[in-house]
Amino acid sequence: MQHSKIKYINPILIMSKNQILYEKVIKDTLPGYENVDPEDLNIERLVEKAIAKVGDLKWVGPENLPYDYECDKSDCKTSSVSVSVTVRGTITGTESKEGALRCVVSNEYSPNKVDYFFIPP
Repeated sequence: MQHSKIKYINPILIMSKNQILYEKVIKDTLPGYENVDPEDLNIERLVEKAIAKVGDLKWVGPENLPYDYECDKSDCKTSSVSVSVTVRGTITGTESKEGALRCVVSNEYSPNKVDYFFIPP
């Protein structure tokens, strides 16, 4: 009797940063984005808009300023967590920022899948 080769796949679904941020931050916050492929979206820009909506902040992203929110000149950043020996995430592109950072981090190891950090200037 010949046995077929069976590949066992880890039952934990690994989602990309874009998929996690879409599911946890964008989909239920911004109208019109309920049923789209997150890989086709500008996720960082949509996260900025979602943070503005939830936080009642004036988003100035289209003005190409060194900040995203007019009220406190804070900026939104997205990141993801990777695990090797240690757990770490990296926020880049902060050199010209004037105010605080509002960081949205996709973290497949967190029960919430997304962690939020406010880093003052």
